[in-house]
Amino acid sequence: MHFTPQSQHLSPGTGSSNTSTSSTSNAHLSRDTMTNASPPYTNGTHTERLTEDETRVVRITSHINGLTFLPWLENDKSENFVVPSYFTDKDGLLTLSRKQQRKLWQWRRASHLYGHPQIFGQHGCGHIVQETVTDCSFVAALCVSVEYEHRFKRQLITQHVYPKGRNGMPEFNPAGKYMVKLFVNGLWRRVVIDDLLPVGETGKLLCTYSVTGDIGQSLMEKAFLKVMGGYDFPGSNASTDLHVLTGWIPEHVFVQDQAFDAERTWTRMHDGLEQGSVLLTIATGEMGSDVAASLGLVPSHAYAVLDAREVCGHQLLRVKNPWNSLRWTGAFSHADQISWTPDLMRALDYDPKTEHDDQGIFWIDFASV
Repeated sequence: MHFTPQSQHLSPGTGSSNTSTSSTSNAHLSRDTMTNASPPYTNGTHTERLTEDETRVVRITSHINGLTFLPWLENDKSENFVVPSYFTDKDGLLTLSRKQQRKLWQWRRASHLYGHPQIFGQHGCGHIVQETVTDCSFVAALCVSVEYEHRFKRQLITQHVYPKGRNGMPEFNPAGKYMVKLFVNGLWRRVVIDDLLPVGETGKLLCTYSVTGDIGQSLMEKAFLKVMGGYDFPGSNASTDLHVLTGWIPEHVFVQDQAFDAERTWTRMHDGLEQGSVLLTIATGEMGSDVAASLGLVPSHAYAVLDAREVCGHQLLRVKNPWNSLRWTGAFSHADQISWTPDLMRALDYDPKTEHDDQGIFWIDFASV
């Protein structure tokens, strides 16, 4: 087995899990939480006050990697995004790794790169590409979140990006000021960024980007990595990253575990993805370079699961490599000339012979995971 189903995220209040998150009360916190020993907040129909211990916890957990990220308040939606000139983040540029510094040409405004770009205006995640940042787990989490919005026509992470247009979707800000709402240290928090992005000597972005010029992915990544300490990110896991993006409750499933129940896991994955109550990523473990190359896999790498289908007697997963290239070459891959029957190709609307623009997306049978 080469993959580990790394994280299932159960949607609060949806699906058979009937789970809920304890993060809802932060909407009633006061900015005074940072200074007042017992600020008031509204809980349901009555007013309560935070204890000194609760206030201390909120204050301490707001300081992350040398910066302060305050709890999200409802009036943050009224943040002013109109500034006289280009907005520059007072916290400065995000740090780069040595490899990124060697490749860096300059920091460029999104508007200078793309004119008047879209923000999460594309459908699905096929256009998203991980670049030199070692954040495959975040990009995999981003991909499944974007795919969820496309499939179910419901906002999940785009509702957390400001400013917004009349349709409730994020909109381009010529001044370059944006705000993202992320779930960190037990609370939804506000993260303010500018639109300065690192560009390499070839003119290509060094951060995650869209091949269409959509900047939503780059901005979301920048906000996430500002909290995490910079573009010199050491790596994470998609379970943690999805929790930050969505607030959904994470669950790890290890296929090597003695208690692993393949059929039960498949049913939960399949039904959850179909109902929109689960977000799913999988990950490879350590493996030799020769083995990885022969399988078309990347060692210790996170992948986004876009779909789960049970057709023609087969349990199949549709998966995306955040690199936007390099696909699985085993059973049910584009290179498999045996498994793809006419009935199966028709059921999945897929013909491996015509799949030239792979975007890192492939089919794999659950038994190979």
